[in-house]
Amino acid sequence: MRVADHSARCRILLSIHPHVLLILMVFKDSLLIELIGVVLKKESPRCVISKKSPYKERYCLGFTIRDSLDWFMNATCWGEKPAVFYLSECFRIGEVIEIKNAMVMAATSFDEKFRPWTSSPLSLNISDAGNIIIYTGPDREQYLCYSHLPTKIYRDYYTLEDININGQSLHGEHVNLLVAVKKVNEVRNIKTKTGKQMKQCEVKLFDETCSTFTLMLWDDQLINNALSWLSNQTEIEEAQHLYVYAENHQDIEEIEDDVNNIPDPSSITDVYTVKEINDLLKVPSGQDIFGYSYSFISWFNVDATNKNYIQFYW
Repeated sequence: MRVADHSARCRILLSIHPHVLLILMVFKDSLLIELIGVVLKKESPRCVISKKSPYKERYCLGFTIRDSLDWFMNATCWGEKPAVFYLSECFRIGEVIEIKNAMVMAATSFDEKFRPWTSSPLSLNISDAGNIIIYTGPDREQYLCYSHLPTKIYRDYYTLEDININGQSLHGEHVNLLVAVKKVNEVRNIKTKTGKQMKQCEVKLFDETCSTFTLMLWDDQLINNALSWLSNQTEIEEAQHLYVYAENHQDIEEIEDDVNNIPDPSSITDVYTVKEINDLLKVPSGQDIFGYSYSFISWFNVDATNKNYIQFYW
């Protein structure tokens, strides 16, 4: 975390945690700082009507930034509509940014109600005097690694089976998931009953307890981030066991598709010896090959991860 070099009139006011001192500059009655971090979450810009000035529109853009293993906080940009929408296009989830002239404030329970939980009791406000730019410094990679580290302890996650079993009692609750991505469907344009145009994206998830679970995304920023996800992978480095499971997972729907692609057995005329099958596996042709083999199974390792296997359908 770096301090804006506007004046020598600065003093240490408080500490975020034992290893990093938050230095706040007292400059024209404002508490202004500069900091660098990776964006964990970002919301779409929205309009806020002030109770004091109901005819004046203000726009805000919320996001969450992280600069270390243990510490991350929420931030909000305020301003006129053109400025906030322009700022929203300047960075995305997963990018490292540098924030200049941000005001530090205590996070209130009302402000944080609809925002991600963070480890910091503070939040950042960026007004017209502030600025956000993409950070390209030599330590950029250090910040990028924080986007693939969990923000919750390992045991603070629900399995998909837990949600299926306790769905009624969890209705309306916020939960944490540690899952793998099966498929990200195409983005759909939805028109609400009020005539508002929105985007919708359906994501299929799975873990070791459930083969398919649907996650519906409605926020543009989350949808854009989801389009970069790869099937059968998890984004969290801590989930190595889930990654191994996802990498070797074959879904029942995929098996059914394979069965549907098998030709009529009466049309199959080729017969292969075991040696010929091994030779075909050594030099994959990229095409499905169907044939008969009259042989005995002498040994079969059900725990092997070798993908050179034969599927049997009865």
